[in-house]
Amino acid sequence: MSSDKDRKPSLPAQLSDEQKKINHIQSEQRRREQIRSTYDKLVDIVPDLTTKENRSELSILTKTSSYIRKLREENERLLDETKKQGIDPEAVINEINFKYDEKNATAKREEMK
Repeated sequence: MSSDKDRKPSLPAQLSDEQKKINHIQSEQRRREQIRSTYDKLVDIVPDLTTKENRSELSILTKTSSYIRKLREENERLLDETKKQGIDPEAVINEINFKYDEKNATAKREEMK
């Protein structure tokens, strides 16, 4: 006779159809919540979107793509303007990044004290 110690652990029982259904429903609810949360973030950062207006996915995506297009155009305009003034945009970006990194490093050192 074999003792309980000698027995190999049994494989987990397969899920019943009801358990599979519950898992699927929960997974779908999490997926939908992640989508809602992402749309909420877009509404928060895109100026043309407000929490009071119609929140259809099409409206959010349309206004978001329009906003990104405007930002790209403004970025190109600013790059052209800096080049016309004889300023190297890469050097400016590197300087900003350096100062940002330096500021974060200082803040982390202060937190560690």
